[in-house]
Amino acid sequence: MTEARVLVTAIATVSFLAACSLPRFQGPAPEVLARPTLPVTATEQEIAVLAFVSYAGELLEGTDDEVEAKLAPCLVEELSLQPLVGSEWQLVWGPGVYKFAGADLDDNMMYVVQRSSDPSQMVVGVRGTNSKAILDWLAEDLSVLRTEAWAWKQDAPDLKPRISEGTSEGLRILREMIPSAGIPGDGLDLQTFLAARVEKVGAISVTVAGHSLGGALAPALGLYLEDTRKVWDPDARATVSVWGFAGPTPGDADFAAYYDQRLSTTSHRIHNPYDVVPLSWQANQMETISGLYRPHANPPFGLRQLVSLAVDVTRHHHYRQQLQEAPAIAGSVFAGVPKFLEQVGCQHTCGYYRGLKLVVPDGDGGFDQRIKPITKDCSDFHPQPRCDLCPDWTATP
Repeated sequence: MTEARVLVTAIATVSFLAACSLPRFQGPAPEVLARPTLPVTATEQEIAVLAFVSYAGELLEGTDDEVEAKLAPCLVEELSLQPLVGSEWQLVWGPGVYKFAGADLDDNMMYVVQRSSDPSQMVVGVRGTNSKAILDWLAEDLSVLRTEAWAWKQDAPDLKPRISEGTSEGLRILREMIPSAGIPGDGLDLQTFLAARVEKVGAISVTVAGHSLGGALAPALGLYLEDTRKVWDPDARATVSVWGFAGPTPGDADFAAYYDQRLSTTSHRIHNPYDVVPLSWQANQMETISGLYRPHANPPFGLRQLVSLAVDVTRHHHYRQQLQEAPAIAGSVFAGVPKFLEQVGCQHTCGYYRGLKLVVPDGDGGFDQRIKPITKDCSDFHPQPRCDLCPDWTATP
């Protein structure tokens, strides 16, 4: 990496952190907050749990093969413990993992489950950012200062879609991922595996789901599968759908328009209006973040110039969310969280648990957990609920 690339990456990193602390303007995002909220469905809850389950085992160490060997039974156990999933979903491919050179923890993970009662239904779970893996942040989340052309475009002569360099890298990893020996689907990349399922089962439904970084990679992967259908589904017997939760912007305005042309009828963009991550990297949305939590949590002072830089260095790429008009889930500020960055963290995970009614008050001062805490190390399957760190998180928005 050249010195210029290092400098640019450093600026992007600092700018993103600044965007989570003090964007330019002091008002909330009225065009976002004023939209109708999205009704919660049982399907949405189930797919959300499968997206969150992809974080299982993110603290495992070892080679990719060693991690996959540990993670496969761990993932099966984690799925069985989830109330909304239980024995309904069977692991049929993966988990596949990927670690950047020199990293201690895996940066990407993907798995496929099949509905036990209906083998034609499959969900591809794409892990979001491994919060402890710094290379994951640098190489995928924050690599937005360059874009790359979408290589699989079909029948859209007026559009020149481009995705961020980080989205492109993450998609490459997922496309090339092959589970190791002894893991379900070993020796097969995702396309080859799906081709075999179409051949065996016939008409199938393939749902791609992810949260956070996974919420950006899931649309990219879903669109890739749609655009390369002739390779793995030449008779068009499969249906591709996407559920992206809390995803940052994966591409530019032409990518958003192209995506909407191809997959809008089978796609869902699930976003909490108080979550800053879906507001990145679209310039007019980044500019609204600082007022989201007022008066409960004021942004720190002194980072305004860095946030201006974050907006300025990405503006010329014309980043824009696909499914721009998708209604938000119900959201609200965590009144008991006075620090801005803690509010950011609570909104990005617990805000979805609450807005999707995965955790609801039980009427006796406690709460009903429709999603159990996800094991990080595959040794503790009953970890402390992360949202205990967010006061009043069980309150209904």
